[in-house]
Amino acid sequence: PVGHEKYRYAHLIIEAVDRRTNSVVWQARGSSEVRSPEKTINKLPEIVNGVFKQYPTKK
Repeated sequence: PVGHEKYRYAHLIIEAVDRRTNSVVWQARGSSEVRSPEKTINKLPEIVNGVFKQYPTKK
């Protein structure tokens, strides 16, 4: 349609799995509109690092 822009969406799912039970013990999900796939791919390491900063660790 005229005047309609198409956008892509990116979805990221990271799961931590307990190797003994093979069950998911932690999960992070995110979705975002992507206007520039190349820029998004280049930012992926930064995004993943940000997600893992929220990962609960033993103290």
